[in-house]
Amino acid sequence: IKDALKQVAATLPIREINLFEEEAEVQKRTDRPPFVVVRGQPIQTSFFATEAFQKEVAQILAQTS
Repeated sequence: IKDALKQVAATLPIREINLFEEEAEVQKRTDRPPFVVVRGQPIQTSFFATEAFQKEVAQILAQTS
């Protein structure tokens, strides 16, 4: 996941939040934990579909820049 994100936005800071270790942090961000959140927006596309995943990330970054 990190590699796919870095290809789209090399300077984007990445923070991993473990659902089991930081449950309150996850609850603060969303009621249904996604695998990836970019600038507060859950990514709907699976990271296994790399190109579509990167396109969705890029769209969110363009909207929030």
